[in-house]
Amino acid sequence: MAYGDNYRNVVKLHQENKELSQAEIGRIVGLSRQRVHVILKRNEDGKPREKPGRKRVIKGFCLTCGNPLPTRNKYFCSRVCYGASFACNYVSLECAYCGKTITIRKAKLKLSNRHFCSHRCRMIFYNIAKKEDR
Repeated sequence: MAYGDNYRNVVKLHQENKELSQAEIGRIVGLSRQRVHVILKRNEDGKPREKPGRKRVIKGFCLTCGNPLPTRNKYFCSRVCYGASFACNYVSLECAYCGKTITIRKAKLKLSNRHFCSHRCRMIFYNIAKKEDR
């Protein structure tokens, strides 16, 4: 017997004989009482019924795109929005020695007046600056 047959038999028996208990329906069809209970809880379309008073409550909105969030512990609706939120924390500028364009975080921008694309450029720049000071 397929799932659809069990479902139809249980629903049909329940509609014809409202006085039959779930255990009795289960014995007739060959299912457990608990399985009969689960089948009877479902709607005709096979989806579980919504519990009254348990509606989806919107707790906030995504910080990046503004979509509603179903839980209160989140700030972003997806990993894409989470990653996009960090894109605004970066700035592009030129290496102080070679002029190559580099991208650094805004927090590092405040730490120094000069920024370099590599350790090599940094060392060459400061060695040249030392020689000029002498």
